[in-house]
This record gives sequence, structure tokens and C-alpha cells, in this order.
Amino acid sequence: MLFRSGDGADAHVWDGPAPMVQASSSSHFEPPSAALDGLLPSNSADRSIPRFVWGPGGGGGRWIEYRYSESRTIGSAEVYWAADSGGRGCTLPASWSILWWDGAAWKPVEGVAAYATEKDKFNGVHFAPVHTNAIRLQVVEQGRQPAGILEWRVE
Repeated sequence: MLFRSGDGADAHVWDGPAPMVQASSSSHFEPPSAALDGLLPSNSADRSIPRFVWGPGGGGGRWIEYRYSESRTIGSAEVYWAADSGGRGCTLPASWSILWWDGAAWKPVEGVAAYATEKDKFNGVHFAPVHTNAIRLQVVEQGRQPAGILEWRVE
């Protein structure tokens, strides 16, 4: 089975079932599955498509992860951040990073110079390829405002 995320030149296709999506916290109104629905936003404040927003609480231990039924090689990730206009609702995170599961523990990927947090575009990183069955995006939020994701793609 092929799993497709995105459209046109921005599409990503995997051979095999879609990964299981889990998060440290979420709301059933803005679930983690929205990060992998393949719907591309027009901007970071786009409310016409589903988005994922972390639920209340959690501090710096916020994460979302994809778990695959079989290991695969992954060497890049890109995230389109949700950020509501007017300073209310969700906002860009203070920082983020990518971790991979080595079979026993989560480890940071190597080779990333900087993790951008810009509105209205995909923020991508390339890293030394890892062979894993799980990849995690971890965030540190800005103050009390939650961070959110419109789309997260890995390859």
C-alpha cells in the first residue's frame, strides 16, 4: 500500500501503511493525526483545514511522533507551524528538535545546524540519515501559549 502526504511537487509517498501518530498531549478537537493528513495550509493561521495543538500543561516535554510498522531510513523533516493571528490561541514554539528511536532510547538526530520557527512556510531540516521505526518532533513552547502543527512530513 502507498501512503501519500501532500500534493504535486510537494507530495511525499511511502510504500507501506501510514505510521501511527501519537503525542504527549492533545485534544480530540485538534488531534495529532491532523499533522499527517496531507492537507496543505495557505498560511499558519489557516483554520479551513485540521491542525494539531498540544493540550494544556506539559511544559518542555511536548512531542509528537510517528511509529512505523517497519524500520525505514529517514534523513529530513519539515513542519508547517500553526500560529493564530492576534497573539491569541496557538503560537510558534520557542524551539524544536527531531529525535529518533534507536530501539532502546530516544536520541537527537545529528547534523542539524539550526531549527527555524517561521510562520507561513515549511521549516525543514536535513540530518544524518537514521534507520528507525519511530521519529519524534519535540517542542518547547513560548510561555503558556500552546504550539500547533498544520503538517509534519519526514523523508
